[in-house]
Amino acid sequence: LVGNSADPSNHHLEVLQKLAALDGPALKLHVPLSYGNHRHRDRVIQEGRKLFGEDFVPLLDFVPLDQYQRFLQTVDVAVFNHERQQAMGNIIILLGLGKKVFMRSDVSSWEVLAQRGVRLFDIDALDLAPMPAEQALVNQSIIQDYFCRERLVSQLGKIFGQQPKAVAAAG
Repeated sequence: LVGNSADPSNHHLEVLQKLAALDGPALKLHVPLSYGNHRHRDRVIQEGRKLFGEDFVPLLDFVPLDQYQRFLQTVDVAVFNHERQQAMGNIIILLGLGKKVFMRSDVSSWEVLAQRGVRLFDIDALDLAPMPAEQALVNQSIIQDYFCRERLVSQLGKIFGQQPKAVAAAG
């Protein structure tokens, strides 16, 4: 998976060049481009097809959330080349599924996740080696513990000055 939208801030073209330079088996690249800059989307599609042919799969239409989540289960490696925090929903879901996620190490989302012990991979050291199974399990556990309903209820209680039980009962 490369990026999360057709916004130029995904730096798709840079990622496509890096992936094309890697040795190894053929890649099937899925690139969400269903919203964002249409001119950039067209450039990404043109370059992706030039470099990867039929193995470049642009995702141009919105799909229901449950269908998209099932799709994310099929992803092995995800690459997010944003220079600012973006795509956190995708990133959290993928990490929770035990997937290998590459990002820039200088964005705030990297710092937030790494501080909690999540193992991320730096885009500057892009490779397609599988994520060690033990590390995938550690990431899954951290994500499930941190991004859970109980924590959300507690945080909302703090924000709205209510006890967590009152928030949970109201929800």
